[in-house]
Amino acid sequence: MDLIWNSIKDIVRIKGTMRGAAPRRDSSHLEPEMLKHLAIGIATTRPDEIACDECFEVLGHYVELGAAGQDAGAAMPLVRDHLARCNDCREELEALLGALRAVA
Repeated sequence: MDLIWNSIKDIVRIKGTMRGAAPRRDSSHLEPEMLKHLAIGIATTRPDEIACDECFEVLGHYVELGAAGQDAGAAMPLVRDHLARCNDCREELEALLGALRAVA
């Protein structure tokens, strides 16, 4: 994990240099919790992950499976995994579930 942490700090330093800023040796301006979350995300990224747009396209079907009493996560594991990592898509799922409950 330290290797990933240091790599992220280097990327941030290099990115600042590319913008014309002087390289920063001190990364204290970065929030450690944010970098830790980013490092964990990078370390656990899978090659077969789906992006948000792909998730949004099938989210309705995911909700329908759950409403029909099926295990949507087992049927659509890439969507389940994406929802576990992505707050925006999870919020969209919650909105769809709320709308479904309101209609029922």
